[in-house]
Amino acid sequence: MSNNKNRRKGNAQTASSSRAAELLQASGISIPYLGLDALNLTAGLPTDVNDVNQLIDEIGANVDPELRIIFKKLTKRDLQTREKAAKELMDALKESSNDYDKIKNAFPSYASVYSKLVTDSSSSLRSTSNSILALFVATLKKDAGSYLKSVIPFLFFSLQDGYVQVAKNAEVAVNDCFPSEEKKKLAMTTFGQEATNICLQMMSRQHKLIQPQKFVELESDAQRQTRLIAQSLNTLEAFIETSPGLAESIAPSFISSQSFANLMNMDPNVKAAAFRLLKNLIKSDVSQILGTRIPSFLLQNLDSTDTLLCRNCFECFLIAGKDPKFFEIVKVDKAVIPKFLSLIRKKGL
Repeated sequence: MSNNKNRRKGNAQTASSSRAAELLQASGISIPYLGLDALNLTAGLPTDVNDVNQLIDEIGANVDPELRIIFKKLTKRDLQTREKAAKELMDALKESSNDYDKIKNAFPSYASVYSKLVTDSSSSLRSTSNSILALFVATLKKDAGSYLKSVIPFLFFSLQDGYVQVAKNAEVAVNDCFPSEEKKKLAMTTFGQEATNICLQMMSRQHKLIQPQKFVELESDAQRQTRLIAQSLNTLEAFIETSPGLAESIAPSFISSQSFANLMNMDPNVKAAAFRLLKNLIKSDVSQILGTRIPSFLLQNLDSTDTLLCRNCFECFLIAGKDPKFFEIVKVDKAVIPKFLSLIRKKGL
């Protein structure tokens, strides 16, 4: 009598959509925005493996063999291997520009690793990753489907990358993906909330991508946190003007003494980004900070030797100073004037 045995590697059992979602989430993708169509493509995932490579195996079942090899290289520990693989993928896609099905079948695999690539320690890899994404989306257009919901929020996040070239490539990618202002606005409306959620999770150190990673060639875990938190703050600041109600929704938690104090214990880049966001949050209501430790933090950093931090802090001080009640807390003679004198001496004015 025949016995139909499970022929999957290691006799792994079929997983449900929820298990597929767990694996996608492990790569930094927020599942509520993926949609059922995306999860249905991942049926049959092994239950005993939570590696992104395994995810690529499953959702990339129809991927061209050459591209499958490249995708595996993108997840390797060695930095040069990852950077080389990204360039190989770009070249392969350009050479296959007339093979629509080949590009379409490869996109789910790329979407599953894009969030890791665009937050990698290598600025070169982050930059190339945005160019690759633009090529995929511009080619596939509507057929990019529900996977857009897992990549576009991170593309918006990349617009505020601390490296100029990465941010420029992200801007080019946005223009390629959404060539008209109308489409850009629609994309912001559709994916802006998820990008905001990513930033808030990064700032609270809850997002998986801000946790210690296996790729540590160019930066320590602390440096990675600093980079991504500063980028998150700058992304939120950039979103405020285009996202009605965002400032009101994030202000209470951001301005709370403990939240802001945690940021003040970090690198000057994070502090500078924090004050940049703060000045936009208090424009309409300075009283929000009067019962917190923020006035003290303003004074502490007003004469910082870091130019960006000093400038952002000073701009916040000017906005806060428009409210007379601010100077009931911050005494001009005892606190403000000594700081200005210190600033003048340090800057040699």
